[in-house]
This record gives sequence, structure tokens and C-alpha cells, in this order.
Amino acid sequence: MAALLRWVTTGDDDDDDDGDADWLPEYEGESIVFEDSDGTPILSDDERAHLDKVFDGEPYAPLSFRRSEHEKKQREMVPLERIAHQLRGYNKDPVGVSSLTRKQRLFHTLCHREQVGTSSKAQLIKLQETFMPFQENKHCRVVDAVRDRLYCGGFNSTGSRFLTAGQRGEVLLYDTVNWDREAYLPVRDISWTVTDAKFTPDDANVMYSTINSNVRMVSTNFEEDGKEHVFPLARATRGQRDDSHIRRMNRFGRFGVWCIDINAAGTEFVAGTSQSSVILMDMQTQVPVCHVIGHHDDVNAIAFVDGPLHSNVFVSGSDDSLIKLWDRRVLSESNPKPQGVFPGHADGISHISSRDDGYYFISNSKDQTTKLWDIRKCFSSDDYDDLMPFRKPYSWDYRYQAYPGRNKRPVEHPDDTSVMTYRGHMVIETLIRCYFSPLHSTAQKYIYTGSADGRVYVYDSITGDLVEIFAMKHNGITRDVRWHPFEPTIVSPDFYGKLCVWQRQDEDEQPTNKLHELLHEKPCELIGKRALYVEFALPRKEQEARDRLLRVHNVSRTADPPGLRVPGLRFEAEFITKEQEAACVAFFDREDGASWANTIRARQVQHFGYEFNYDTRRCDPNEPMKDPIPDVLQPIVEQIKNCGVMDGDMPDQITINEYLPGQGIAYHLDTHSAFTTTIASLSICSEVVMDFRHPDGVRHEGVLLPARSLVVMSGESRYKWEHSICPRTFDVIDRKQVNRQRRLSITFRKIRSGPCECPFLAYCDTPGRQKQEDTSTNDQVAGNASLAPTVLEQQYVHEFYETVAAHFSSTRHSPWPRVAQFVASLPGGSMIADLGCGNGKYMKCVDETQSFVVGGDRSSRLVGICRERGLEAMVCDALAVPLRSNLCDAALSIAVLHHLSTLGHRLAAVKELLRVLRVGGHGIIYAWAHEQMKGSRRRFEEGRQDFMVPWNLDKRFAFSAEDDSSAAGASDDDQGEDQPKDQQAAEDLSGDDKAATKVQERVVVQRYCHMFKQGELEELVALAGNAEVEESYYDESNWAVVLRRVS
Repeated sequence: MAALLRWVTTGDDDDDDDGDADWLPEYEGESIVFEDSDGTPILSDDERAHLDKVFDGEPYAPLSFRRSEHEKKQREMVPLERIAHQLRGYNKDPVGVSSLTRKQRLFHTLCHREQVGTSSKAQLIKLQETFMPFQENKHCRVVDAVRDRLYCGGFNSTGSRFLTAGQRGEVLLYDTVNWDREAYLPVRDISWTVTDAKFTPDDANVMYSTINSNVRMVSTNFEEDGKEHVFPLARATRGQRDDSHIRRMNRFGRFGVWCIDINAAGTEFVAGTSQSSVILMDMQTQVPVCHVIGHHDDVNAIAFVDGPLHSNVFVSGSDDSLIKLWDRRVLSESNPKPQGVFPGHADGISHISSRDDGYYFISNSKDQTTKLWDIRKCFSSDDYDDLMPFRKPYSWDYRYQAYPGRNKRPVEHPDDTSVMTYRGHMVIETLIRCYFSPLHSTAQKYIYTGSADGRVYVYDSITGDLVEIFAMKHNGITRDVRWHPFEPTIVSPDFYGKLCVWQRQDEDEQPTNKLHELLHEKPCELIGKRALYVEFALPRKEQEARDRLLRVHNVSRTADPPGLRVPGLRFEAEFITKEQEAACVAFFDREDGASWANTIRARQVQHFGYEFNYDTRRCDPNEPMKDPIPDVLQPIVEQIKNCGVMDGDMPDQITINEYLPGQGIAYHLDTHSAFTTTIASLSICSEVVMDFRHPDGVRHEGVLLPARSLVVMSGESRYKWEHSICPRTFDVIDRKQVNRQRRLSITFRKIRSGPCECPFLAYCDTPGRQKQEDTSTNDQVAGNASLAPTVLEQQYVHEFYETVAAHFSSTRHSPWPRVAQFVASLPGGSMIADLGCGNGKYMKCVDETQSFVVGGDRSSRLVGICRERGLEAMVCDALAVPLRSNLCDAALSIAVLHHLSTLGHRLAAVKELLRVLRVGGHGIIYAWAHEQMKGSRRRFEEGRQDFMVPWNLDKRFAFSAEDDSSAAGASDDDQGEDQPKDQQAAEDLSGDDKAATKVQERVVVQRYCHMFKQGELEELVALAGNAEVEESYYDESNWAVVLRRVS
């Protein structure tokens, strides 16, 4: 039954060249056949009965339709269609690799690696069935019902909660395991209905709009904290005079809000209104940033489309049938011109959804289509104004009338810029919504939409084919529908008040289905023979037990060491003996447990050295406890000191926590200013899983702490990552449930005597350090404010390399062994970027038949040398690399950073390298070391790191840098022939001497270098934030790091 509704792919998988394919007869119910050409039935009688039941006697297929000529061309222009078919397992014959060019073979290899691997067609189908929430009878189950219409819904970022809102005066929050109502959030000043509602990025609040000029935000924990905020969109914007605002409001009147979208930081949102306008709101000041009348009718849809950051670029869709592109950085009320216009729909827009990749978004329209758009393919505002005006083909009211274009040839928009068009669903009566399928479970291969016929339609995003239908009752309307971000579950708030869920149906649910059939609509003796109506049935105890198990993150005993997953975390197994463990337990439980004290959480504790205050989260250094650290703990304290766990310090504060099954501790950071740089925790009695959470909210790591093991937190794990023990009665270890036992935790700390001096200022509690960070960052990282090259970089880096490019290249032919070894270790099919490629000597280390490498350099002459050697290279700046984010598997920066004259520029270059890397990708960075090798004739003065280093230019290669005014700098990986000069020399050079100085029969050219000291590269990577250093070393007078992007 999993493939019953896939009419497009039934029969032979070969390409269909039938001339009647444009009419798509397979979409007409009466055209479906249930027998092969030889008369053999395709479906069994039971399967036919199931199919009849699904659609309640209605036609099995969606409404019939025709494709326009433009839509046929879209389907014909699917790029590399045979590869796309192979990725879905449709093509019997793989791409003829021998007939492809090297680049085509490489593209095929990369696509296959990313989406298929070595999976067979059967395995692909199995994977698709896992990710798609198939159910045998395709019926949804109704988990809740209200008396009012439900207009919208949505999951939070983790999929643990789902919200619904509509004409009911509340936003309902559901637990997505049992689908119980978890919270009731109030809706204020409701006008007809809630038009849009969604979780904020941190999942702490819900924002909603209604048909008035206020957008509101309410805490998801409203019953406890009572927090609400209102954002008055009718207020005067920044810089707008009150009298002009009053005239504006008198002219246009009050308005309602149809749609909202929030940026990723949760600091701004955009709204589409009934005033034909888009509004950008600052959530912190609660003042509109800009209010632009940008359309000629209601703005029904709006969405940020500039990738995961969701910060600057957004699109709006209106009943005027146009989609417009806006950039908040140039948004202007006085000149409300969009940055782009997307014509193509023949009627009003009902919804827009972004793919969050910075390129693609989709839109639903009352012309009964969904369209896929590329933000790079749009008309400028001026170009669009020069086009012939397009008039809507029909005048109708979608709320009450049937679509007048049904059974007619589609009206083509003459200037359609869309990439693909999807047909089959119905958009009438209400604003039907559409989305991309989740990235995590489906790689966004599908586009799905609600429909006015009560079904959910799923399309292949590449070909436009209909691949699945989820059927609801025939009298329903599926206005909004959402796919769980991680699980095969689709949820729809029904237009008539029902919350409907499609989930994969497992074998153990068959008895419950039979029970449903036995009881549903049958008279029941217990209620006076009245009919019993059963909405759903499931084996409760088994289901609950399984759900509890699935909710817990699995931890493996053979996982990578904690330090590789959480920076700064160390782990020592069997730190003490079993005899020491037994002695500690006996001492803590002495006198029948009389020494235990209860905390505010009813968890029993004991303190030694200094008492920990749970209100202030610190100890009072002026009030040590009278009793010394007990003898049973002294050997452990000495062991910690002697083995250097706490940098040689002797712990002077010890806290013992007792954790019984079901007890835990919330996520927290130990107070920075209260204790020194290292904290150690010893587990005794039993094992437990400790959870660590990065501030970005994305990275979570579970670390197994066996009995008698010591975990040591320093660096990021101490100052940045929060840790907790989840309050539950079991952990999941190697996919098995392991019940918790009593556990004692012994925490060793040392009281800090002065203010905290950690490098993690953003998370530090020391007063004034955050402000200090702001000012010091502005001073030290001034380059962040501008990526333009400094005068020093222009004259003594960029012009230098244009001057010496030919000579430089003639001396650079052998790659450094450890860099070559890094390149050789990369797997086949890797995408590699060499940022600062010079003459391309490291690019030549890449096997072009297995992987792809692209180079970039500021020196156009060095890039020209690369091209002469047949290498793919481009002129670019290391601070602004023209490559897509998350593109590369590996990136190189060899001898580039030491040519950047400010900390801001050096940090920006590292961030740019990390930006182009995918999560999990590796990078290698080399920079010239201040500490020169023993025996080197170069010596750099202590106390300074910026020097001018001369280059002896062979006269055969000498030329004036002024010959090429477009010169831009490059990288080097060997450092000249002469002694370095003072940086003051740079200021003494003037006129023609700035780039080159003739000395007797040779030319000496100066270049600027910043000499790196030990640990400086690691600090830059730490400041960049989303990477960890896997290896750092000294190599031939250079400091080097190998890093991995982690988020």
C-alpha cells in the first residue's frame, strides 16, 4: 500500500515520451487502471477495499488539470535529469560515466555521495518509506477537536511541542508524544481569528497576529511567569514625525496583519498587512523600523529567505499576484522600491516558505499552483516597470466560489521566472499553506501543501511529480500542515477544528486497529446501547514505554573521548579504587545519614572547606567551615593536585551531592567569578549520563560517567558549555535501557580570590566585563567594522605580490609535506577550497579524478599562473570569499593570515574559512612564527610582532607595480632572504620607493608580516566560535592548526 497513490511512477521507469503526457491522464480518477497489460490485477481485493475506504467512494486521484507550455518546458529543463532520477532510484541504467567530462563525472560523484552513497534501489525505497509517514490506510487519526476553526499550527525547533491557533481565544500547546494539551496561552484583542502564529527561535515564546494592527508575544510558560508583550505596528517608525504619521494613518486607516516571520536572532520580525504594506519591527524597542506600502493589495505571505541567519532579505506575496524581494538594509518608506520582483503567478499569493539555503523559496497561489523560485532569477524594480502589465484572467472571490479556471487551459504569465510549478491541490475558501519537507529526515526532497479537498499533497521538488497524498475526510479543508522536523509525522490543524496526525503505522498497532473496528459506531451496553465513537486506539502501556525510551538520547560506551566532543573536557576512568569508593560512601552515610543536608531541590548535600550558597551560587571566602576536609578525601585531593588535574592547585571546596533515581540538576554554568579555571567531579556508587549543551542551542553531547571516574571541566566546558543531569529513572546506553541507581557526586573546586579573567566575556558574571568586551573588541577588532584593506596591506602586501608574482612562483614548487599529507588524507569526492592559493602548488596535490579543488588569491598575476597550469582559480579576498556557505569538505589557508595587519582582519579571515566549510569539514591554517627555528638567520625582536620583511627580487622579473593598478595581494609560504626591518621603515618609504627600491644591481621589495606567537592561532579559532582545534604544531618556522567546524 505504500506506493498505491504514486501514479506517476507506476509501470516502467523509462522516460515517457508519450505525446499525451502533457494532459496527465493519470491524474483523472477514471483513467486509473488496476490491471497490467496482460490482465493481471495490480492490487488485491483487500488493497482495493482499503483504497475505497480511504477516499470514501470519491475519485482516487486529485482533480484533473492541464499543464501550460511554460510548465512543460520547466519539466524538460530539469538539470541533469538522469542523475536526478538515479538519486531517487528510478533509472535502471546509471549515467554513462565514460561519456561525461571530468567536471560532470565529479558532479555525479558528489551528488551520489551526498544523497545515495552505495544504496540500492530497494534500500532507497525503504529509506523513503521510513522518512515519509506512510500509513496503510492513509487515514489520519484525530488527536483533538475544538469547536472553533483552526487556522495555523507549527512545531518548535526540537519537535517536542506543537501549537495551534485560530478563532478560539487561545493558542493551544500540545506534547507531541501523547498529543495531550500542555498549555493554554491567551489571545488578546482577537479580531475574527488568529491569522498567524509561530514559536520564537528560542522556543520560549509564541508570537501571533490577528486582524488588527498589533502583533503579540506570549510566554510558553505563561501560567507561571505571566509574560506578554505587544508590538504596535501602527506606531510612527524611527525618524517619522508624528504629524506625518497621523496624516498617513488618516489616509489608510487601521489595518490587520495576515502573516509574520521572525529573524533567527529573535530581535526583529516582518509582517504583511491588509494595508498592502510590509512592516519591519524591532522587538527590543517595540518600534517599527520601516513601514513600506509595497503592493497593490493585501500582503498574505512573508518570509525571510537569506539562509539560516534569517536576518536581512525577505520576500512578500500579495493578492496583486506579485512576489517582491526586500533587503532591510536599504528598506525605505520614501522610496518603496523592492530589490527584486517575481512575476509568474496568475492570481493572489496565499503563502510563502523558504528553503533556508539562501536561494530557494516556494509560494502557493489562488491560481491553484505552487511555484519554486530562485532569488537570483528576478526582475529589478525598474526592469519590471518596463514590462507589459499583466491582468488576472478571472475575477472571483476565492472564499465562496469555485475556481473558474478548472477544466480550462492554464493561463500562462508571459514573464514567469519560476523554476518549477506543482499542480494537483486546490486553493480556495482560505489561504492554503505550503512548505519544504524537513532537512534532517528528507534532505528537503519534497514540497508539501494543504488543500481545500481535505488532503495533503506531496510533490517531488525536482520534477514536480506528485509522489504521495494523505487523505482526510472528504468534507475537510487542510489549510495548514506541518511535517515534524525529525520524525515521520505530519500534523494538520483542520479548518473545522480537528487536529489530525499522520504517522508511520507499526506492526504492533494492528491489534489496536482491530479493537477500533470492533468498537467504533457499535452499541455499548454500558452506556445504554448508545453508539460508541472511537477516534483512535493504541496499546497505551507499550506505547508510553517505547515513547519514553525514544525520547532519551542514546549514549555509546565506545563514543569518541569527551574532549573531542566538548572542548576542554577531560575524563579519567577508575580514578579511585573500589576500597576508596566504599570508604567514602561509609563516611558520607555515617550516623545513619545525619550529616546530609537538604537543598531547595530536596537533593541531599554535604560541604567541606567552604559552604556553597545556593542563593548566590558561590561561597563566602571569608567564612571557611570549622571542620577541615575529612581524612577520607585527603588522598583524593592530593592525587588531584599531584596529577595536575587542576593545574597544580589544591582544591579547597568540596560538595557532595546525592542523586537518587529520578533526581537531577538543571542546565547551569558554575559561577565564573566564584571558582578558579578548573572544576573536577568524581562519580561513585553508580554511573550516569551527564548532558552538555552549547550556547548555540544546537550542539548537545551526552557523556557517560562510570562509577569511580573523574570528569574535569576547563576552558569551554567550564566557562561556555552548560551541563546538567536530566531528572529521570533510566539512561539509554548502547540502545538499551539502564535503570539508574543511587549515585554520589564529589565536586572539587578552588575558591577564586580575585575577579574572573576568563576569555569568555559574553558568559562571565564579573561586573563590567561585558562592557569591557564591547569596548575592547571595538578597539582590537576594528577591522571587523570594515573589510577594506588597510593602507599597509595595499602597499606592502597586495602591490608586493603583483610586483614579485613571477619570481615568487619560480621559487615555489615543492609543497610542504604536512600540508600535502593533509590534502592526501581527504576522502574521494571532497570539495576543497585553497584560500590564498598563490601559484597553486597545493591545488596540484589534489587528484582531479577523485575530488574538486578551487583556489582564490588577491593577486591577479598569481591567479593567471594557476590558470596557465589548468587549475580552477579566481581573484578574491580571503575576507570575502565568493563561495556558498557550507559548501566545502576542506579548506586551506597557507601563509595568508600573517599578511593581515589587524586582529579584526585576521579573525574575519578565519571566520570566512569556517563559513565555506560544511559542519564536520576540516581546515588547515599556517602562519609565520615569531619563534624561528634554531639555526635560522632570522631573528624577530621580542615585544613586537609586526615587521617589514625584504624580498630580493631578481631583476629578470622586476617591473613597476604601477603597471597594473588592479593589483591585489596574495599569500606566501617561504619568507624572503634578508633580515626583517622595523615596521617604521614602512613609514619612511615614499613616492616611487613604496613598492620597490633599487639597491646596486638588485631590487629589494618590502612586504608586511605579522609574526604569530605560540597559541595565537588557537585563540583566533576560539574567537571565531564554531570550530575546534584538533591538532596544533610547529612546522618549519610556522605555527599550524588543523581544525574541524562543529556548528
